[in-house]
Amino acid sequence: MSVKEESDLVALEQSFSAEGWGNGSLHPMVVRNIDTYWKRGPVDESDEDFYVGFGFHETDWVALFFDVLKCPKREMLDGEDIMAYEKRERERFQQCTAEFPMLGRMFTMFRDANYYPGEVGQLREQCLKLQSETSHEAGRRALAKLILACGKALESEMGLILVSD
Repeated sequence: MSVKEESDLVALEQSFSAEGWGNGSLHPMVVRNIDTYWKRGPVDESDEDFYVGFGFHETDWVALFFDVLKCPKREMLDGEDIMAYEKRERERFQQCTAEFPMLGRMFTMFRDANYYPGEVGQLREQCLKLQSETSHEAGRRALAKLILACGKALESEMGLILVSD
């Protein structure tokens, strides 16, 4: 990576961090062991897991899934059971993201999305591919956040959890 590319990356990361913590966001955490992340006790100073420093906000999610991927807006049918609604909407979302199955794990802002160390590279590649195919500014920015978070996980040889709040 050239000095200019590295400088641009630092500036981009700083702009993401400046957006703040916001409710209704997914917070990228780089973690050693996804399976035990929520089961363990308090984090100590030797813990390798870390927050990447910026959030993936609702505006990012909307730009990526509704504006770039053209996923259908969600709507509950009259008298529809909540479980049937969830199942139907998840199926519609999976169809919309079929070409990008790693992105398809981000069905909602209200559930975590997990990526094991061996899957982080796949998520990054799907984000890079989609970023190269779109000119939608906010969508490209949302994808840049995911690409940067994946890069941090790959550098650390760890997994990535997008933690909902």
